[in-house]
Amino acid sequence: ETLTELKKAGIKTAIVTNKPDNNAKDLAQKFFGGLIDAVAGSEDNKPKKPNPYQVLKALEILEVNKKDAVFVGDSDVDIWTGKNSGLKTISCCWGFRSEKFLIQNGAQKIISKPVELLEIVLGKKKQVTQKIQGENLSGEIARELDFYRIREKISEYASTIEGKENILNTEPT
Repeated sequence: ETLTELKKAGIKTAIVTNKPDNNAKDLAQKFFGGLIDAVAGSEDNKPKKPNPYQVLKALEILEVNKKDAVFVGDSDVDIWTGKNSGLKTISCCWGFRSEKFLIQNGAQKIISKPVELLEIVLGKKKQVTQKIQGENLSGEIARELDFYRIREKISEYASTIEGKENILNTEPT
């Protein structure tokens, strides 16, 4: 839902990951279809996160200036990557790291729900909040469960790929 809203608003999105580039592109297409505009996975003999190489590559593909971009991640490596890239960085605590861990590793802005990203990026806090308050609790719980189901499906799919030990780690997708 968050990616769909960003797409509707004309916001370009990318996945930057240390997972192999071809595998990352396959996973992005399988799980997000046309909602992701660029994928920058790891390449042989190229630096990986927290080096800014992949982020700068994604920005180039997207034709987006650093000052107009934000880096979102769920790990300490993502915090360092955002800082090394010179981007505003937002940490999310619904991934594999706790809020406490993220703070201890230098997180400056932390969000706990994907909808908060819409509030920040689109500046529609009042509108987004009203939308959520208008939904019943079961709808909100269903969205959270969908997120975890997607993570499980990605894990299942990754386990079928040769070299699976490098497919998934704590980076955001």
